[in-house]
Amino acid sequence: ILSERFGGAYKVSKTWMTKIMTGPQIKQGDGDGLQDLADELESCEITLRATGRMGQLNNEDSLVKILRRCPLYVKSRWQSRVQELRAQGKEPNVEDIRKLIRTAANEKCDPVYGNLMDSENKECAMRQRANFRMEAQRPKVNFSVQATNEERPTNDGLKCYFCDESHRLESCESFKKTDGEQQFRFIRQRKLCDNCLSSFHFSAGCKRRKACTVPDCDIRRKHLGS
Repeated sequence: ILSERFGGAYKVSKTWMTKIMTGPQIKQGDGDGLQDLADELESCEITLRATGRMGQLNNEDSLVKILRRCPLYVKSRWQSRVQELRAQGKEPNVEDIRKLIRTAANEKCDPVYGNLMDSENKECAMRQRANFRMEAQRPKVNFSVQATNEERPTNDGLKCYFCDESHRLESCESFKKTDGEQQFRFIRQRKLCDNCLSSFHFSAGCKRRKACTVPDCDIRRKHLGS
């Protein structure tokens, strides 16, 4: 009788499936929207059981599509509920989702405590917006792409990576006293440019002119020399 009245089991089940999976997104504080979804799920279950097509609803793809319509906190609750069910050796189904949505709807529509969290949520949103405005107004420090490691400011000003004193690496007397092989190893360990000591690129991409001061140097790549 049900099939004849609604144009066949397939048409009936497809109509309900489309309704509960592709409906509008339910907003965070919309208790009525959650109640409507719970009612639709209950009607859908009754209809699909009568037509013998519950298998179309109790699968992971269908359940995920239903949950995507729910607010974030309902999705979070569902994740916890799934773990509880699986710990009991059960697989989640549409009845579990319906019960969870119904509970969330009843909480939100409670005449006394339903809006308990609204003021706190608004205050939190206002603080986030205020922090965003402060961050946007804060002056931005623009480091040059070619700035070197030792040129970046610290709390104490310039700091040499080789001896921790307040000067540039290229001006470090301790660094200059080491032989070329030690200097080369140090630069490579710190992943600096062989040419300008920058930490933002290697010598192949260095835009500064060749820094080597050794006369008639025939090394093709850029390097500091000695």
